[in-house]
Amino acid sequence: MLEPPADQRDAPVVFVEVQFQPDEGLYLRFFSELLLYLRQYQPLHPWHAVVLYPSPTIERLNLLNRPLLGLPNLHRIFLTEAPLVESPNPKLWLIALILSEETEVALSIASKPIGGNTPARRSTGWNCWKPCWSINYPTLPARRFK
Repeated sequence: MLEPPADQRDAPVVFVEVQFQPDEGLYLRFFSELLLYLRQYQPLHPWHAVVLYPSPTIERLNLLNRPLLGLPNLHRIFLTEAPLVESPNPKLWLIALILSEETEVALSIASKPIGGNTPARRSTGWNCWKPCWSINYPTLPARRFK
């Protein structure tokens, strides 16, 4: 749960669920907990619910949870459908690198500068990426990011 600053009355309370494995009861449990919180604490802020999936294949829908998907306060995010590689944020590139099995994604990310413009900062950035690169793309040469 992400709470906004008390002085920002229009900013929402955001309930976030990160779901990387199939779960038939996710939406019913998530909304049960969310509604219980709203009942007990009655926040003065609006609320939003966010469910984060690696891909649509993980989401499990059934007759009980389908009506909940139409709620305007519910946002479902599938990382494989998000423009992670196109983002200017290197942290999102790392998520794309972890999730993708496509060599083109890795090579696209490899061509992007990370860590900064100085050799020391580039080296620090590469040290963050190196474990993910070697696990997900063992057949690709580990190139330094320029």
